[in-house]
Amino acid sequence: MYLLKNKKITVLASDPNYDIKIQSFAGNGSYLFTKESASVFPDLWYANDSFKTQKRLTTVNPQQAEYNWMKTKLLRWKNYDGSEAEGILYVPENYDASKTYPVIVHFYEKHTHEMNHYAMPELSTSNINIPTFVSRGYLVFMPDVKYTYNSPGNSAYNAVVSGTQYLIDQKITEKGKIGIQGHSFGGYETSYILTQTPIYTCAIVGSGVSNFTSNYLNYRVNGISNMFKYEADQYRMKGSMFEYPKEYLDNSPIFKTGKVTTPTLIFHNDRDGAVPFDQGMGLFFALRRQGKQAWLVNYKTENHTLDKAVNQKDWTQKMQQYFDYYLKGASRPEWM
Repeated sequence: MYLLKNKKITVLASDPNYDIKIQSFAGNGSYLFTKESASVFPDLWYANDSFKTQKRLTTVNPQQAEYNWMKTKLLRWKNYDGSEAEGILYVPENYDASKTYPVIVHFYEKHTHEMNHYAMPELSTSNINIPTFVSRGYLVFMPDVKYTYNSPGNSAYNAVVSGTQYLIDQKITEKGKIGIQGHSFGGYETSYILTQTPIYTCAIVGSGVSNFTSNYLNYRVNGISNMFKYEADQYRMKGSMFEYPKEYLDNSPIFKTGKVTTPTLIFHNDRDGAVPFDQGMGLFFALRRQGKQAWLVNYKTENHTLDKAVNQKDWTQKMQQYFDYYLKGASRPEWM
């Protein structure tokens, strides 16, 4: 955190172990601020004008001391394209480096800037809740993805799978103990990765595009064409489908589902206003038609994520049961 005064920049607080955020400041130069990490709740603090005097004002979450909480590790490895890669590994406070753990790989573009974010246990609206899974004996790995235009799928593969292999090489985990989960753009990336490697024991694909060619010509619930998502936004194509037809096909998991060997649970709701339901349903049909293990969960009338508490609870339980079955040897859930 920095102060700009009289054309001079002064460092007030700089600590890589915490995120520090100013909440308010007084005329005498004193501050109210929060500082947090994955294991430190963002309580309210006071600091004088130079930040040399600091005092904690609140203790909102004392019950955390009764639990084995989580902490983060910043990992670095070589991406498959040879570039430097980074990611966050969430581990329990009593992490034992001599053991291998079941791991869930969860990602969405870049996450390392969230390394000091304090996450609270809560029901899922789409993605896994990280502290909940860490408390259940899992590690959670969140690799950053660096993108090459016209190759979003392979960009995800290069970063995510190289990072997963790094965990295996470092004996943090082992084959047979690794699941993967992504939602929305992360759901697309997850389904693409499954067409490229058998390294994952099980997967959850949430509300993702499976076919660039059909979705390019579709529209969002607000009536806007999806073309902008490809030509000027997240899907990072260099131009239209008519300019780059081969690249649109190459980045569409639906045409490569015959290569998938990983059991896949698909989450996609029929009122999804961001990614049409037929993208998830199409992936499900393609996998099942080719004899693959696949399930489709549709919470009828729900949107891109879940609003209703009863559905959030059900989906939270389903994800836990699914990963526990494949990664921890638990009983097979009846719904499967």
